[in-house]
Amino acid sequence: MKRVAIIILSDEGFKGNRIDECGPLIQEMVHASGYRVLIKKLLPDDRSLLSKALVELADLDKVDLILTSGGTGFSKRDVTPEATLDVVERLTPGIPEAMRYYSMQFTKRAMLSRAVAGIRKSTLIVNLPGSPKAVRECLEYILPELGHGLSILLDEEQNCARQDEGELCIDSVVSNLNREFNTSKFEDSLMEEMLSEIERNIKDEIQREMNRKI
Repeated sequence: MKRVAIIILSDEGFKGNRIDECGPLIQEMVHASGYRVLIKKLLPDDRSLLSKALVELADLDKVDLILTSGGTGFSKRDVTPEATLDVVERLTPGIPEAMRYYSMQFTKRAMLSRAVAGIRKSTLIVNLPGSPKAVRECLEYILPELGHGLSILLDEEQNCARQDEGELCIDSVVSNLNREFNTSKFEDSLMEEMLSEIERNIKDEIQREMNRKI
């Protein structure tokens, strides 16, 4: 189960003048998608504080995914993207591009989002909007695909072969099943036979799918 940290950025929320609605929503949605929330933080819109928190979560707590909410607009206090860029080692621009593209279908103001995403060591950091409605829209759109990206980042999936428009990771499936069977009491010969049969079935399904599209 992937480990998640949530950081809410809000000056007013940090002062206790505003109830945080995004944090509980993010937690609910990621939990429903099979993630485990380990840490939640509420911080003011402060670049250095956020950068420090991101480093600690990635390097010390070693969470797999950090989701921030808030601080991605045009206000002078909106510094979440800058704090994120201070600490990430590799950018993942497709994620914020996808969120803006999807949100643009609901409001053209989505083009004003400055959200970024990137990787620090083995942790993916994604900036989400600061409103519950926009958070829900973005997470609904990206969560189904984030799992695959995180699995690759964490070396849980390898050798993914794209077959036309469908993508199946045969080696990953067999490897995962192999690990499961190795912890059981199956005889080696029976385990090998079952894994071979599963691999044949997957390859046959790929071929059938390709034949249907010819």
